[in-house]
Amino acid sequence: EHPSTCEAQHRMKTCPRSLVAIAAVILLLVACREGWFLVTSSFGRHAEARGDAAAALAWYQRSEQEEFSRDLFLSQASLFLQEGRLDEAEERVRRYLARNGEDARAWKLLGEILAGQKKFEEAIEAGEQAFALGSWNDLGVSRLLLEALLGATYAQPTSAAAADSTRLKPDPRIAQALTTIEERVHAFADAIQRNLHFVAH
Repeated sequence: EHPSTCEAQHRMKTCPRSLVAIAAVILLLVACREGWFLVTSSFGRHAEARGDAAAALAWYQRSEQEEFSRDLFLSQASLFLQEGRLDEAEERVRRYLARNGEDARAWKLLGEILAGQKKFEEAIEAGEQAFALGSWNDLGVSRLLLEALLGATYAQPTSAAAADSTRLKPDPRIAQALTTIEERVHAFADAIQRNLHFVAH
């Protein structure tokens, strides 16, 4: 067999091994990097559980570069909301939604933040998203939506002569939301009754 042919075959055999070795090194580096962030975010969650918001935020800030952040941005947003730092809370929850726009918890939290900023129309939009995604799992979504709608009603401009609440025009979406929420409550009640009947028998 020609020497050049043997050399080519040898290279073909060793090349996959080299690629596997490189891939293994890359995976090891990624694992080490993410492992460090896993530790720092874990410290943050323990601090949050203790009620130490300042320490939790400090640890979470050290973990922001992790690729698999789970609920890191949501945790930060909740803590910033508790601290009254609404702009920072909004920024964090929007970063989370950019990665996962199907999480009803994030839309609910965004609605609460926007309502706290008196951005009621945006809060209503966030509340509607949360309601569409999670109204069956979290009745608090219904409360958020109604509070945002009521906030928009009471925030409407009035003259001095018409400043009392009896002269305000209710947002028509309130009636629509109440109808849907009532349907949800009846559905929950029926489900509970059926389950009780099943358990009894």
